[in-house]
Amino acid sequence: MKDVWLIILGLVVAFVGQFVALGVAGGGHGWVTPFWTSILLWIAYPVVLLRARRAFFAKRPSLKIEVSVLLGALAADAALMLLSVQEGVQYFWYVLRVGGGPIIAIWLAIWCGWQIVAAANSLKLKSR
Repeated sequence: MKDVWLIILGLVVAFVGQFVALGVAGGGHGWVTPFWTSILLWIAYPVVLLRARRAFFAKRPSLKIEVSVLLGALAADAALMLLSVQEGVQYFWYVLRVGGGPIIAIWLAIWCGWQIVAAANSLKLKSR
């Protein structure tokens, strides 16, 4: 049953991230890339939260899975940067200029959150 709650929590965080990304996109007049990359959050958050439960409270974490998730995080960050450059970084600066800094910060915190949990899961491998 605990796993179900972790999945629900992951989906709620993903929903908030997707919603905040919609605000950053500003109806297509802002930085749209986070909206598309936030689709990954729907998978990433439930997975890393389940992996965290396993890493910290259950069995030994799997090296292959934890490394795969970290490599996925690097690929996701690379995609975010590449898509932002393709879209045009002027949209990012435009959102900042019109006062969207706090909403970008919230989205970046949500975006980085799953990657921090994945890194913590991997670091747990060393402590065992």
